[in-house]
Amino acid sequence: MPERTYRWMKPALAAGLMIAGVVRCPCGGVSAWVLGGLSGFALYVLLARRTPVVHPQALASCATWAMLSRAAADEVLWRGWLSSLSAPAGQIVAVVISVVGFALTHHPRQGSRGAVTHLLTGSVFAAIMLTVGLLGAVVAHGSYNVLVVMGRMSAGRVDREIRDAG
Repeated sequence: MPERTYRWMKPALAAGLMIAGVVRCPCGGVSAWVLGGLSGFALYVLLARRTPVVHPQALASCATWAMLSRAAADEVLWRGWLSSLSAPAGQIVAVVISVVGFALTHHPRQGSRGAVTHLLTGSVFAAIMLTVGLLGAVVAHGSYNVLVVMGRMSAGRVDREIRDAG
């Protein structure tokens, strides 16, 4: 499946997994929101090597909301089924499959450097999923993506993927 097609089909695939009952609703408590938000922030600071600059216009942009929906879909697709896969395969195998699959889906557009970055971020998102549940992973991924959008805006760069998302 071409990468661009996959990118736009993710929400439908994620919804299908939830409707089919393969993935439970990403509901959680306050700890999922706090740990997820702090993890997304820490990942951004670690990888971008700078403190994020908040751009209110970025929060209102369609591109940001599209990035959030894709982050949620990624987590449902790559981490949501982790619990159903971990029983037959074992938890370590399930985590490795989800992290490597997540990184490989980003390789066509972002190359080897992007895939390596997504191995790291996917590992963190998987750890959060195992710690506080799917909602924590969704919040971490979403907050990380929003900070990336704002970082690109503050640098005067909005790449094609972000423009296309809006």
